[in-house]
Amino acid sequence: MAGEYTRRRALKTLGVAGAVAVPGCLGGGSTTPADEEKPDQSVDSRPNILKVHVTGYQFGWEYEYHSGLHSDNYEVDLDVTDDNDALVLPKNEPVQLTFSSRDVPHNYGVPELRLKRDVLPNLETLVQVSLSEVGVYEAQCYELCGKGHSNMDGDLVVAEPKTFTDWYLSQDGTAESDLHFMSDVL
Repeated sequence: MAGEYTRRRALKTLGVAGAVAVPGCLGGGSTTPADEEKPDQSVDSRPNILKVHVTGYQFGWEYEYHSGLHSDNYEVDLDVTDDNDALVLPKNEPVQLTFSSRDVPHNYGVPELRLKRDVLPNLETLVQVSLSEVGVYEAQCYELCGKGHSNMDGDLVVAEPKTFTDWYLSQDGTAESDLHFMSDVL
């Protein structure tokens, strides 16, 4: 009887410790270079924000900006990456990324920015970020998605706002009005 009481007491204590530890493991509380992720349900309500749709497929990533500029049709040419279809984002500007998959489950992850999102077929996952460090970061798939999975990577370039604006406006079919949220740079 005494042994049963001790076992129940230990499990109860472990349950309390687990309840305290688990919220921290689920992403509560730390400030990251991918500053302040907003709750998914309220992300789309902000009109003055850069919106980019990220699509995963076996075995790569596609990016489409809200204006229709697509990674198949642009040149990065910023002397920072060899990846011609990298995702280019401005520093310290709010960005809404919408993730989806064309085929199987993927996971878009950039460890240095503590950015990681499930990318699922028939489901859009949203995140809002403001990136505070200029640089080139490697985005990888962290979901075993097939035999080419290990080659599923790409660059995410965080550029100074003026550099981003100049790059964006140098692409065919873009206009200053696409960047109305960056009026202090234009």
